[in-house]
Amino acid sequence: MPRTKSLKHALSGLGLLCLALNARAGAFFILPILVLWFLMTFYPKTRLWRTLGLSIIVVMLPFVFNFLLFKTIADQRSTPFSNYSYTLYGLASSGNKGWTQVIYDYPNIQESEIMSLAIQKIRSDPVLF
Repeated sequence: MPRTKSLKHALSGLGLLCLALNARAGAFFILPILVLWFLMTFYPKTRLWRTLGLSIIVVMLPFVFNFLLFKTIADQRSTPFSNYSYTLYGLASSGNKGWTQVIYDYPNIQESEIMSLAIQKIRSDPVLF
């Protein structure tokens, strides 16, 4: 059976990957790379703007659904993808001291403040990241 490049199947896979990333936050940096892969793979077959638009919509749609679901049923004090901020801070502080490092550094930290601390730590010393 010959393999063919199907935009419909590839977009379905991309959508499922984005849905999985909403369930368990992870390597979000791969999404822009996959959009570029879509452009390089499907551009000769389809129009550039159609491929780009469809891939961006498929990437954004699960995040929009997750946001709406979060605003509807989650506790108002919670932060989406807060576990990701703990992990990012652990990676940013001295080369992966673990996701609990922020609790040791800031014992009374609020979940909503951790992501900004992680980004600030990466900006101040990117080599540690």
